[in-house]
Amino acid sequence: MGQQPDMSDLPEDLRRALSSLTTCEISDALIALELSKEVRLLEGIKMMVANGQGDQPGSGLDILGKAFTVKMVQVDEPVPEPPKGHHIDNAPRGSVMFIQGPPTDGPNALWGDLMSTAATARKLQGAIIDGRVRDIRGLREVGFPVFAKGTATFGQKGFVRPEAQQVPIWFPQKYDPSPRVDFESPIGGIFGGQIHPGDLILADEDGILLFPRSWSEERLWEIARAGQEGKKTDERITEDLKAGRGVAESMARWRGK
Repeated sequence: MGQQPDMSDLPEDLRRALSSLTTCEISDALIALELSKEVRLLEGIKMMVANGQGDQPGSGLDILGKAFTVKMVQVDEPVPEPPKGHHIDNAPRGSVMFIQGPPTDGPNALWGDLMSTAATARKLQGAIIDGRVRDIRGLREVGFPVFAKGTATFGQKGFVRPEAQQVPIWFPQKYDPSPRVDFESPIGGIFGGQIHPGDLILADEDGILLFPRSWSEERLWEIARAGQEGKKTDERITEDLKAGRGVAESMARWRGK
């Protein structure tokens, strides 16, 4: 088996700083830094299995890594140049599998416990499935973080097959009235958009965020520091509220409003 390149190339201290935050805390930081319109939120995909803890989420992020994209089509749809090799075998260490099924949702799953077992062995960071998964009990036993739209009993065989790997994928904007805008654009709606290979995926029970692959480490550190500061502020407010102080008083004391 050939050695795959490593996509977990964030410095370890930066990875720890981001991973210790929740997507809500990161989102608050994005708002404070006026960066919220430069990211994307994937609506409708829910956590099926948390990172190493069955279906019980831990603290901080369950997934942090760069997207390895896979596009699936219905099995009878022609594929002029099928991908060479299985996508899990081709995915670099440290990447996050993002798999999108056909627009017409079928009764089949796109991921199961065997895939989680293989992904764990190859040290991937998680799987985001724009479609269904199966083998929930087995997925929980493996403990590999998986997000999906729902569950199914049928597998892929006879229903879908891969069309392409490492290509941009369009994720629909269900609740966003703004026009379709490429993910690389700094403007546009938060929901949905274009997902590019290498975009940074951050996910936990509250949701899935995508950061542009063009963002620098300096920008990520700025977000991490703002998130940590916001987390400390919320902890102070929590202590005040537990002590019986009013909401308005506590907010004014620590947030100045």
